[in-house]
Amino acid sequence: MGYLYEPGEVATKDVAIIPSAGINPKYFNIVLHKNIDEFMRKYATGINIKENEVGKFPIQLHNLETQKAIVEIFSFMENEEQQIQKDIDNLNALKKNLLNNMLI
Repeated sequence: MGYLYEPGEVATKDVAIIPSAGINPKYFNIVLHKNIDEFMRKYATGINIKENEVGKFPIQLHNLETQKAIVEIFSFMENEEQQIQKDIDNLNALKKNLLNNMLI
């Protein structure tokens, strides 16, 4: 499952879900990811979902202000996660370098 940041084409094997007015697209994507596992267990046939089952996907709809706040929090957390991963990668590289220098 992905998110199109800009309008574009979707492969014919995929389904594009376009939220209606009043739903922040990034918020909609967060909610989809939150509920997808349970939905797939309930409605998937193999690895596919029947087109008529897509409308049964549960959406917790908050007002636009709350949607925006949730998106901002998730965005902040994603940025923090990326920074932490960079720090881990840098520390692992430093560790490798120090261990290599110890064996000289």
